[in-house]
Amino acid sequence: MLVQIHCLRERGRPLPKHLFAFKKALAGWLTVHEERDNLLNRHTRIARLRSPENSSELIPALRDVQLVELTRERLILSGIERQEDIVLNKIEDFAQTWVCWLGERQEHSKDMEGNKEPSTKTRDPAGTG
Repeated sequence: MLVQIHCLRERGRPLPKHLFAFKKALAGWLTVHEERDNLLNRHTRIARLRSPENSSELIPALRDVQLVELTRERLILSGIERQEDIVLNKIEDFAQTWVCWLGERQEHSKDMEGNKEPSTKTRDPAGTG
């Protein structure tokens, strides 16, 4: 499904709310499926955001993904983001949350930037009001 995504964390830490007015959402194809994770030695649900043009991954996949919220306007996924540093031979897992906006994105970005009166339909990415 085609969505616009805001990531709510960076390296596991929540981003301050004021940053969302300046952070552009990533548009792409969202898929969620089960896949074998060799590092965990088990199957896990994985969410991926792929580019509409060439199917390349736009952001690191979300592992052990769970659906936190589903409304007409958005869905919120929570899981683990894996970052691999090949040079340092290091793999780190961090908590991550994606707010996936469904449908037209222009209305949501205007609400978040304060260019339009907030509606009851659209809320800030963190879902606090």
